[in-house]
Amino acid sequence: MKKIKKYIIISICIIVILIIAIIIKNLLEKNNNSSNSIEVYNIEKVEKIDMSQVKDISEYASIEKIVNIYNTAINQLDPNLESMMVKLQNGINSEDIKNEYSKKAKKTLENILQNEFTNINNWESKLSKYSNNKFYINEMKKYSINNIDIYLVNITYDKTNNTNIVIFKDTSTFSILPSEYLNNRNIEESNILDVIKELNITQINKNNENVITEFNLTDEKACLKYYYDYLNMLRSDTDKLYSTLDKDYREKRFGNIENFKNYINENKEKLEKAVLLSYKVKDRGKYIEYMCVDKSENYYIFNATAAMKYTIYLDTYTVDLPEFKEKYEKANDKEKVILNTGKIIAAINNQDYKYVYSKLAESFKQNKINSEESLKEILQKNIYRKNEIKVDEVEREGNIYTCKARIIKKDEDGEEIPEGKDAPSKNFNIVMQLKEGSDFVMSFSVKD
Repeated sequence: MKKIKKYIIISICIIVILIIAIIIKNLLEKNNNSSNSIEVYNIEKVEKIDMSQVKDISEYASIEKIVNIYNTAINQLDPNLESMMVKLQNGINSEDIKNEYSKKAKKTLENILQNEFTNINNWESKLSKYSNNKFYINEMKKYSINNIDIYLVNITYDKTNNTNIVIFKDTSTFSILPSEYLNNRNIEESNILDVIKELNITQINKNNENVITEFNLTDEKACLKYYYDYLNMLRSDTDKLYSTLDKDYREKRFGNIENFKNYINENKEKLEKAVLLSYKVKDRGKYIEYMCVDKSENYYIFNATAAMKYTIYLDTYTVDLPEFKEKYEKANDKEKVILNTGKIIAAINNQDYKYVYSKLAESFKQNKINSEESLKEILQKNIYRKNEIKVDEVEREGNIYTCKARIIKKDEDGEEIPEGKDAPSKNFNIVMQLKEGSDFVMSFSVKD
């Protein structure tokens, strides 16, 4: 009996082992079939490629890092005195330092450039023309085939010299091909397929200088990235900044580039020293909205259709943004009056008297305020540099609304003022007529 039990147990164990073996075999075959199902394209048979804008801001930041490594090395091919200043102060011969920098830069470039380029005679001289030039990434497009991502990056050096580079990337490494590979032709989307076929890159050999740095930007860091890009243009290229403003917005707010430059010159120090306090990101379908607000309640709104491809708004009142439209469409007439008074106060705080004047009723202009200058003079005499509005009541008579409000002084640049009922304030009466859409006209009076 004991022997029979023993045989039964052994038989059961054998059966279990066989079942497990069959399961493992099936899983392995399934994985192999799955691997074999990955379609591998023969690049020689590809007739056309469609490159797309890089949309993910974290992916953009990773490729931007590669561009920075590349341009840092190019700058050292022919270093200027400023970059060598520390060693010069220590009494080292400038030519020795220059040779040291150039040698190190050449080695870095050999590690990150495609061999097909570094095999060209005097390849360094083809790149040294970009040394010591500020650069700006205008556009970044992408195409993927098999296990290689291919990026076409358009760069402008010193505002005038425009060129493309191609970046090849696998899971962990990268290599770069400058347009100088084609001598007098730029590598562009129209001819990049020929270049890809010629190189036929299937893998990228790893070294200590061509390793990918991956980024995962939070909403706050993404907003800051857009803001710093704006700040860079503010400091160095106001023409480009003006062209980056939304077309409808810039025409309504500034009219022309000269007015915009006057605005920048008058406010540059304040704008450059702004401290951001809040950030908000919202997917609007056709674009991503990045909204930043500084401590003075100035707005910087970036509408990005792709990573770092965006238009800018510098306030929330000149044109109706989606968030305002959503609130306005849901509001009753009294709430619309309150929303419009918020626009007026925001414009006054920005010293945008042009906008406020455009909202004055014609009869009020003719009888009381006949120019932007007179409006500016009245407001500066009667209310504060920074203001907050508290609406007490809104009364209606026909299609006219009378709004009684309190204008409260807000602190500026660390100024300490009383709060609540003791805060400095003025009574502000507004008479408003709502017009079609979100348009309106108004008149006002200020009382102590």
